[in-house]
Amino acid sequence: MPRKALYLLILAVALLGLTATVSAETVGDAAELGEADIVIVVTASRIPQEIIASPVNISVVSREEIEAIGATTVADVLRHVEGAAVSAHGGLGGATTMSIRGSTSTQVLILRDGRRLNALQNGAFDLGRVSLNGVQQIEVIKGPASVLYGSDALGGVVNIITERGSDGGQVSLSAGSYGTRSVQFGGGTALPFGEWNLHLEKIVSDGYRPNSDYDGLFVDGSIVVDVSPSAWLTAGISYHDGEVGAPGPVAWQSLIARQKDSYTRFDFSYDQVVDSERDWSARWFQDQSIRKYNSEWEDSVHEPKTTGLEGQYNWRLYGGRHHIAVGGSYNKDVVQSTSYPGIPARDSWSLFAQDVYQYNPQLALTLGGRVDSYSDFGTEVTYRVGSSYIPVEGTRVYGAISTGFNVPTFDQLYFAGFNNPDLLPEEAFGYEVGVDRKLSPEMQVSLSAYNRVVDNYHGSDKNWIPVNLDEVVVRGGEISVDRRISPNSVLAISYEYLDARDKTANAPVNYKGRHRASAQLSWQAMETLSVTTSYRYVGTRPYVEQGALIDELPAYSVVDVNAVQAIGEELELFAKVSNLLGEQYEEVKDYPAPPRQIQVGVTYSF
Repeated sequence: MPRKALYLLILAVALLGLTATVSAETVGDAAELGEADIVIVVTASRIPQEIIASPVNISVVSREEIEAIGATTVADVLRHVEGAAVSAHGGLGGATTMSIRGSTSTQVLILRDGRRLNALQNGAFDLGRVSLNGVQQIEVIKGPASVLYGSDALGGVVNIITERGSDGGQVSLSAGSYGTRSVQFGGGTALPFGEWNLHLEKIVSDGYRPNSDYDGLFVDGSIVVDVSPSAWLTAGISYHDGEVGAPGPVAWQSLIARQKDSYTRFDFSYDQVVDSERDWSARWFQDQSIRKYNSEWEDSVHEPKTTGLEGQYNWRLYGGRHHIAVGGSYNKDVVQSTSYPGIPARDSWSLFAQDVYQYNPQLALTLGGRVDSYSDFGTEVTYRVGSSYIPVEGTRVYGAISTGFNVPTFDQLYFAGFNNPDLLPEEAFGYEVGVDRKLSPEMQVSLSAYNRVVDNYHGSDKNWIPVNLDEVVVRGGEISVDRRISPNSVLAISYEYLDARDKTANAPVNYKGRHRASAQLSWQAMETLSVTTSYRYVGTRPYVEQGALIDELPAYSVVDVNAVQAIGEELELFAKVSNLLGEQYEEVKDYPAPPRQIQVGVTYSF
């Protein structure tokens, strides 16, 4: 591990130790670290549960934490989550994907309020196609989760959860470097028959590279109708429209390539609470998007469409000791593309069942199974067995064994000249163990280790044709420490180790570097002024083509500073400097990351 990152960690740990006595004496009536409300998550088990009962490693980023770091995109948030790696092809509008614990981007399922967002064609999700406006919290599940979510969840799940039932709203204006401007509105209120929620965002930028300008619009809205005191009907819409210059890699930069995207989703859901022990829900949805790409080399149009129906039934037995969830889904996928010889389609259905058994107040056991059937790939069966144990107050020990799968994408099967109709689904077996320990009112530590074996891994040959690799093994570990170092400041540090190997070629896996580290200092400078300084270190990463190591992307360090000044109860001013030291680096080879940027703005709440 390079000395710069190692010295930072040593300094941070030393600071934690040196301030232990002072903090214990001065913390006084200040809130204890972690003394927030009980954290409830829904993604890990598809049911609301306390995070301490989850058998897997889950990170939760709250709205307060999002605002503290000054995040303006979902990618900004995920860069601060241990175990997650973001890869951006430049700045705003550039394709931005993520991996979890050494996965590929197609092995990570992205949800918004439990709704799938991954693209039909390439299997991944461009994080730039979803707004951070109105997001209440983001939950990140690390490790195979196909037992609950099917394909695309082999590496993990990200659920972007928006606020509901708010009474009031916010308006936010900001401006920054490279002609970047944005305006946001978010709000909702009760109606005589239910409630409504609406979130709008408009963002434009000139870009920091030639032909990298961006113009994007996001609309998310819903209306809830109370059918009865215990049942409600929800109609929702999501819309995104964007145009971006597509300069491509610096090696063969284009000054005229343009990309236009539009995405529309409609959904209708029905929820009913039968009694104190039973509830159920059903949802119909339709997703449709259009992408038009024009350049000196190519003109193409792509129109994927998905129509689906899903439902889930929950009930609690034996005084709530068993929380059972059963459900299923049906999807119809169709893609029209100028890059495909025909109009391929796929039908799929699934059934799953899970029991979360609270054996006693200290021990929770989880057992689940799922069957997925595809018209073009047959049937896949997955399972998960896990437990969460609280031996003493403030300590959680957890572990899980799980399997996962990932079907080939439409591009891999049908993209003319670069397709393989015989490609098989990826299949994975993984396990993890971890412990969370609150050492004192001012300090908590988390440790985890994991191992995942993926068979039929999706790679490519020397002609860029998709092929199955026999086996890829991913193993690693994470450690994080949160320490209140004074009554008004908290320091959080983390380190991640990852070893991802292609056993077929005895080579590293593309972009999967071994070392990552981070530190974040949150300082309440005054009652109305907070300042958050973030540091991220990413070690060298291999660049692999057709199983051969071609190059190595250099390590980099990035420092961001964000300040928020409250003026009364309704107005906030904020200012952020991203990449304070002007580090030159790449998350994706030949796509330089943005240089130093400054953003200022104001938020009015009503």
